[in-house]
Amino acid sequence: MNQSFHTEKDDAHAISRLRDEIRRSIASPDCLSDSSWREDLLKRLMSLSMDFHPRLWEEMSRCHVLTERNHRVCVLLASGFSNQETRRLLSLSPQSLSNMKRHINTVVFGDRRATSLRRNLLAISDGDQLSRFN
Repeated sequence: MNQSFHTEKDDAHAISRLRDEIRRSIASPDCLSDSSWREDLLKRLMSLSMDFHPRLWEEMSRCHVLTERNHRVCVLLASGFSNQETRRLLSLSPQSLSNMKRHINTVVFGDRRATSLRRNLLAISDGDQLSRFN
């Protein structure tokens, strides 16, 4: 009897493959001009991350002041994307991303530093195996 099992490892591989696909694509100068392409990839990443990072989503859902864009920043950073990649995917300036990270970190963790957001995200998601992405 051949049963199909969906495991956390499958989710990790799917996120890793999607992250690699996104990274290859953003290296192309034309890739980010197609907003439907970018939106599709971000939706796929968000959907995968809900299953793979449940504690991260649980923590973010408690903070009703976080926007969808804030959630995207969290997922991108927690999934191993650099600040530059995150800015490119979300069309943010360096200052806008820094301000957004500071806001998220203050609201969710009570930490006013933008630079510690990734570490804080990984700390709450350790049980979700997020640490393998950094």
